[in-house]
Amino acid sequence: MWLVRGWRPAAVALLLLIPVVACDEKPAVDDAPDPLTPPLVATVIQYRPDEGTRRISIEVTNTSTTPVRVVAVQLDTDGFARVPGTAKDASIAPGQTIGLATGYGDPRCAREGAIANAVAVLTLAGERAAPRTVATPLSATGQAVLARLHRAECEQAALDDIAEVRLLPRLRGPEDGGTAVLRGVLLLRRPVSASGSRPLTVTSLQGSLLIELRPARAGHPVARLSGDEMSERVPVRLGSSGRCDAHALGGSTQTFLLSAFVRRASQPQQRVLLIPGPHSRRQLLRVVTLGCAGEAP
Repeated sequence: MWLVRGWRPAAVALLLLIPVVACDEKPAVDDAPDPLTPPLVATVIQYRPDEGTRRISIEVTNTSTTPVRVVAVQLDTDGFARVPGTAKDASIAPGQTIGLATGYGDPRCAREGAIANAVAVLTLAGERAAPRTVATPLSATGQAVLARLHRAECEQAALDDIAEVRLLPRLRGPEDGGTAVLRGVLLLRRPVSASGSRPLTVTSLQGSLLIELRPARAGHPVARLSGDEMSERVPVRLGSSGRCDAHALGGSTQTFLLSAFVRRASQPQQRVLLIPGPHSRRQLLRVVTLGCAGEAP
């Protein structure tokens, strides 16, 4: 997938000639600039529908006076394990910016400054010349996006070491009174190896634009797992948020991106995504539809 945007001025980036890289192999970089390589500028964004996944888009701007054809793209950073490059067939006209979708691997959480030297590895093809691979340093904005993703991934990895927090797909409904609400369970469970671990607190729950998520019983915090407890189940309710206007119903891009906000002992609060499976999504869509129609499921 690629997306064309309008031109925007940017500083010319230094390009380094390197061989094609796959998976976790570190690129070999030639420090001598290639005079035949067109000047390109790269950054990283993550579109709203990709939030909660390991999909990103590398935006490439062609600041030269000649078209450029990109046939592969890959993220290269010490902050994440490398995954194979993503094949493309994208022509970038002079002054154009194109978003090239790709992915990234598991986080490397023990490395300091892991994002600082991140580059976009681009394989370029010409009509007569053989394909060549260049590394374009990411802009400061792109590095900031990667740093945010790296921090969130490492926080999730630290949480996974002591407990899982997830929404069970055992949804039932409706509630008494005919309201279009489904009932589920928020599960907190430690791995066997984490017995005697640090306490875990769920401070709040958050739904989406269309879906309300809240505890079945009011109280604060929502749940707490002490150091010697292995599991906790919290009844929750899911229903329509009440946003039934055409703009909300037709434009929601994160309908199923539900959240729990969790604190590990005295650590800062972190967000845990609770993304329902396909069957639960169909149930929730029905609840939203019936809730907006004023009916019971």
